[in-house]
Amino acid sequence: MKEIMTELALIDGTFKVADAREILDKLIDFKINFHRIRSLESELRFGEKDAHSQTRIKALQACKVQLEALLQEASAGSGELEINTTIQINIKP
Repeated sequence: MKEIMTELALIDGTFKVADAREILDKLIDFKINFHRIRSLESELRFGEKDAHSQTRIKALQACKVQLEALLQEASAGSGELEINTTIQINIKP
């Protein structure tokens, strides 16, 4: 089996600040919740939190703070944001 790479355009467009906030907040919140559950499962099964998930939670929380500052800036300007998010997926042989 050879390595396969695919790119998916997850978010691609221009959004008003409120719509951008809703989309991106929900995406980040979903990821934070995923890692909280993963870490809790690790703690229950192995007696310690998942280190990778704990690191990701902190990074995602920092992203939320950075995003809010950006959205505030956009609100003071045109009120629109162009968002393009591509996910690259590699299937390893």
